[in-house]
Amino acid sequence: MTSLFSIIVPEAGTNLILNSSFELDVIGAAALTNWIKSVGTETLSVDPSARYGIKSAKITTAATGNSGIYQTVTSVTSASTQYTFSIYARGAGTVRAWLADTTNGLVYSTAVVLTSAWQRISVTATYGVGAARSAGITTSVAEAVTFYVDGAQLEQRSARTTYIDGDQP
Repeated sequence: MTSLFSIIVPEAGTNLILNSSFELDVIGAAALTNWIKSVGTETLSVDPSARYGIKSAKITTAATGNSGIYQTVTSVTSASTQYTFSIYARGAGTVRAWLADTTNGLVYSTAVVLTSAWQRISVTATYGVGAARSAGITTSVAEAVTFYVDGAQLEQRSARTTYIDGDQP
């Protein structure tokens, strides 16, 4: 008899993003631990509507392109090595995930039009030998929107895997 259910056993892995589900922040806080504004005009806060845990990041942008957040990952990644960054997002606007370094520049995911449902966006690239490496999510066009992100993950793999909360022991 064929079963209607199956158990998925995720691959072992490591999430290199710090504060990947924004649980280290206080709801209503105007800053995000370990995350940086990509343009500087964004309004950041922690919101109780979450995909994982009880918090997510709320990002409100001005009508400026490439608005969002990123994390510097130089100390936890290696040059000439392939990584996949993924993040869940919902809300308004068109966004894309990205990986960047000072040698190769930015490598973007496909632009995704957000809705009220959580969507997982991912990008895979090989970091160059540049001194600074980062991963983030930003708007792909100049637009004043509000979107939410949660479940960020950076892993040394050629494709995304099941989300691993990097802040859990």
